[in-house]
Amino acid sequence: MKSHLPDSIRERALQLRGNADRAQWEIGDLVAEVTDELATATRSKTATVRLLAADLGIGYSTARKYETCARTFPPAARRDYDALTFDCFAAAMYAPQPEQVLRWAVESADDWGGRPAPVDVIRARVRELLNGAEKTPEQKFDELYDRAVHALQAALEMSARGQVARRYLAAVRDALELLEK
Repeated sequence: MKSHLPDSIRERALQLRGNADRAQWEIGDLVAEVTDELATATRSKTATVRLLAADLGIGYSTARKYETCARTFPPAARRDYDALTFDCFAAAMYAPQPEQVLRWAVESADDWGGRPAPVDVIRARVRELLNGAEKTPEQKFDELYDRAVHALQAALEMSARGQVARRYLAAVRDALELLEK
């Protein structure tokens, strides 16, 4: 995937990206350090992160994401995969084996015009891994079947309690009957 942007714009964007990456790592390391030092029996980790996030002018979930990423990937791992952005690491941290995903992202550079796999592609790979891309079709079917039955039973209960329109009750019952045959 070759960029069609002028080189001057790409260079400027990459410089900004690098600055943002450094800031995200530094904030993640800071949040981890501060919560380790200040979270006590009287102030929870959550309260400490909320206070620090407010002082930084970022959301609590953003501060936690930075912290989790910093804890997941120590500086040595960051150096090993320095071609990747912070967001690549953040996407990979949810994988069962995050460093394997990072290695895959870097090794797939030939597929992406010499650059590592884009963040959206890394996220898709992590979803595949989490959803059991290694499962057999029968295992996937069984899992989907169980989820469908559970969802239909929950919908039936909601309909019976009057939480949704009664007109759906017959459709839900019919679907459950089909699944149970």
